[in-house]
Parts: sequence; C-alpha cells; structure tokens
Amino acid sequence: MVVRLVPILTAAAVTLVVLLLPHSNAAAKNKSAGMPFVVLELFTSQGCSSCPPADQLLRKLAAEARRDKARVFPLSFHVDYWNYIGWRDPYSGKTATSRQKLYAQVMGERGVYTPQMIVNGKVHFPGTREQQLRTAISRSLKSPAQVGLTLSKIERAEGNQLVIHYEYTDAPTESLLRVALVNTPDANYVSTGENAGSTLSHTNVVRAFRTLELKAGTGSAQTELGVPPDISQTNLEIICFVQDKSTMHILGASSLSVR
Repeated sequence: MVVRLVPILTAAAVTLVVLLLPHSNAAAKNKSAGMPFVVLELFTSQGCSSCPPADQLLRKLAAEARRDKARVFPLSFHVDYWNYIGWRDPYSGKTATSRQKLYAQVMGERGVYTPQMIVNGKVHFPGTREQQLRTAISRSLKSPAQVGLTLSKIERAEGNQLVIHYEYTDAPTESLLRVALVNTPDANYVSTGENAGSTLSHTNVVRAFRTLELKAGTGSAQTELGVPPDISQTNLEIICFVQDKSTMHILGASSLSVR
C-alpha cells in the first residue's frame, strides 16, 4: 500500500609544520577518511502491508554487510502515519515522518510513501526493489567519502545518557551531523491492522535521533544522546553520518557499538 501526503630547516618552515600538525594528526587518526560507504534509510511501518518484504530485505543486506565487513549503515525509520488504521507501530514516531517529508520536499516529490528506501540521501525507490538497491549500494561503495568521520568512544553517563566522542575531516560549510541510536529488537506479533496475524522483525530501528551543526573543516567534539527508558540497554549501536543541509546528500558515515 502507498500513501501520498501533500504537504614544514628554517624558522618559517618550522612554523608551517606546526600549522599543519592539527589537520595531519586528525586525518591520520581518522581511519574512515575517504573510505566508501553507504547509508540506507528505510521508511517503513508495521501498519503497512507492503512493508514486511522491505524489512526482510534490509535485514538480509545488513547481515551480508556484517559478514563482508562492508561499510553499509542500515537504518529503519518507522513513520507514524499508518497508526490510524488499527495498529500502532511500537517503533513509530513523528521524527521519522518529519524526516521523510523533508526528503520529499528537497527531492521535489509531492508526497511520501512506504516502504521507501533512500540511499546516501541522493536517490529513492520502493524498498522492495532488491536489484535496484544492490546496484545503488555497489555504486556507492565505489565512491570515496567526501567527509572523514570516526566515532572514537561512547561513554555511559547518568540519566540514561550516552556521551559520543567523534572526529571529522574536510566537512564543507552547511554540514550537519546526524546521530542515531539503533537496535534490533525481538520480533513482535501484530494483532490488528493490515499485518494482523504476522510476526514482524526489523533491523537497526532508530530509537533516538538528533542533529548537530558542524564547523567547516576538521574537528573533534562530543555530544550526548539519551537512551529511551523502555528499550533494552544491550544490542545498542550509534550510527552517525554527515549530511549536506541543503541537498540532504550524505557525505560520510561511521558507527560504534554501545558497550
């Protein structure tokens, strides 16, 4: 089912070395600088009868990426606009819906639909199209990242807060850092709605999400992200990516498990 919503020996030489060191050290430490990657964003819902095959496909591709140690970063964003037809998706929220609508606006689309797959913030198509998705992934993994991004450490703090330490290189102006907390929850039974009687599984469900502005160039910083109290404190991962504010193109990505 598809829904449309309108809506550097000289003194001078020594000085030059000193000036270059911060960027050089950061670049050397940033192991992901220039490495190809692909961010997959699946907009889905347990209330949509067309979505389970897309969820299964994302799950399969995520398993293949782990096996092959590929820099593939899958994200499941569960929208909330299907909740009215009899089943409230437990992972749904306005954050996902708002993000999908922003993509539609930037891409010049008249509305949104599920299941929708967006690859590196550049192209979109129905999330069930496996060959098209594999082609998009293969193409993305041949292109170097424009921004190097590394998550160096994640610390647990009081109040279910995670402190995320990150470093980046070559960020252009108008860059945003997206920070997503994901987990792969246990399968759950759906008793009503279009998928009534089905037991559904999902991969890398986005449970918390925030956006930060990045200073252009190279830098390092930390940020906090809260863990919702109603989810397991295990099986958690942080996926971060740098995104152009205007085009929504994704320029670099990294991830780290929460210990």
